[in-house]
Amino acid sequence: MTLIDGAAALEIEAPSHAIPSKLQEGQQLVVTAKPNFDVWRRNPVWKVIRSSAGEGQPEVQVLPEIGPLELSRQKVAAEFGIGPKPIRNLEDIRPTEKIGNVVVICGQDAQVLADFKRGLHEGDRKLRVSVKAVEAHIQGTRAVDDISSKLKNLKSSDADAVIIIRGGGSYADFSVFDERDLIEAVVQCQVPVVTALGHSEHVPLAARAATANFAVPYDAGASIRKENSKRYFDGQPSYADLKIENQRLNEEEKIWRAHTKTSEGLLESLKRDLDLERIKNEEAQDQCIIAQKSANELHQQTYRDCLTIALQSIRLKSTINGLWWSLWTTLIAFVSFSSGSLSTGSAVLITVIAALWTGLTFTGGYRSRRILESQTWRTLSMGEDLRWVRRSLQGASSPRDLRWVLKRKIEIEHPRSR
Repeated sequence: MTLIDGAAALEIEAPSHAIPSKLQEGQQLVVTAKPNFDVWRRNPVWKVIRSSAGEGQPEVQVLPEIGPLELSRQKVAAEFGIGPKPIRNLEDIRPTEKIGNVVVICGQDAQVLADFKRGLHEGDRKLRVSVKAVEAHIQGTRAVDDISSKLKNLKSSDADAVIIIRGGGSYADFSVFDERDLIEAVVQCQVPVVTALGHSEHVPLAARAATANFAVPYDAGASIRKENSKRYFDGQPSYADLKIENQRLNEEEKIWRAHTKTSEGLLESLKRDLDLERIKNEEAQDQCIIAQKSANELHQQTYRDCLTIALQSIRLKSTINGLWWSLWTTLIAFVSFSSGSLSTGSAVLITVIAALWTGLTFTGGYRSRRILESQTWRTLSMGEDLRWVRRSLQGASSPRDLRWVLKRKIEIEHPRSR
């Protein structure tokens, strides 16, 4: 029964004998509230008792845990194992991941959905949580079947959580959330259920059976936002930890700076030593180049001396051999002309041949000098591996020997030119 007095409405559960079976229009029923009725405390459970004055007027007092409806609610709560207090946190919804996709079951009141979204995205221009609104009857005779069917049709892949929201209402409007069918749908739903049913001292069984319950839609949205933020920063060091770590890093930086200064001093010392070694190395290279040039000049001079000695030797041997061949030519000419067996032509031919060979022998030194002047023999270097040239030049006795030695030297030093 609902008693209305101006803007205040008082819902009363009472035994039938405490209230007249028939009330006519205009008939007044006087009810005394004890303690006095507070219009801001909506939807309490009241019990009618007899007046202590014995005047026949019933009294009412607040007994929230007594009455037929409360007894029925306690029975259903025991059947489904529902705790006495609702859960106020979202830790059991995707514990290791972000809550990024939610389905909102609400009525046609756009303001309720706007309050939920405002709490969900307050101060954040980027919508980080996807919201899918589903309209349903949230009060009246069709509310239980409508909400239950929508909860049963949800799959675990459809959303991270389903939110049932409303903007409050009378005690009678909340009775649908104590129905056994709706509670069963909440418990068996594959998606975690969160409720935000409005300001009320009365917490329905469906809210206590849900994964989490909040007083108003704004609180539900804000809680999801804070839970996501908490999970984002979960495992991150706190300000105190960062401060301690910063101090430790500063101490390490001081130590490393001291080590760096020491290392820089050692590096400068090593650079100076390296510069000194480089200078010494350059001086040694210069001395080596000078010594190499001196050795090359000495080898070249030795080579030229060997050529000069070989030329003088060939000239001497050519002169000696020319004298011997001159004597033999004179003897051959005397024998040829004095002998009567040879004709004059034959004697002249033999004498000319001997004279030509004698002239060729006498000109050996001249031809050797022409060989050296006509070729670049003197510009060739005398390497360490060509010491045999000296012995070969010392054994040369003719221009042919000299030419063979020099060609052999070129073939050894320049194999590609062969």
